[in-house]
Amino acid sequence: MYNEHLQVEIAEEDARAARDQVKAEQDMAYQETLQADIAKEAAKRQKEADLAAERQRLDSAKAEEDARRESIRLVAEQSLPKEPTETESNITKFVYVNQPVTF
Repeated sequence: MYNEHLQVEIAEEDARAARDQVKAEQDMAYQETLQADIAKEAAKRQKEADLAAERQRLDSAKAEEDARRESIRLVAEQSLPKEPTETESNITKFVYVNQPVTF
């Protein structure tokens, strides 16, 4: 009877050890998956931050280029002489006529 009882306890202990082993393997797999998910999320955030920084750099470069062009335009505008008034003499007026010219 003792041997039978001992065999039952050994079988229960083996089953418990097998369950504990499966649980430990599942926990380890879960931790590995969790770490992989955390790494993926960190990589995604880093990529988004890199894209935002690149967008900011491009916007800044565009703003600088626009400012440079505006500066050139203002310098060119200031270097032009003033337009003559309608009453000034020695001016030439061009008239655009939208008609075919025949010779």
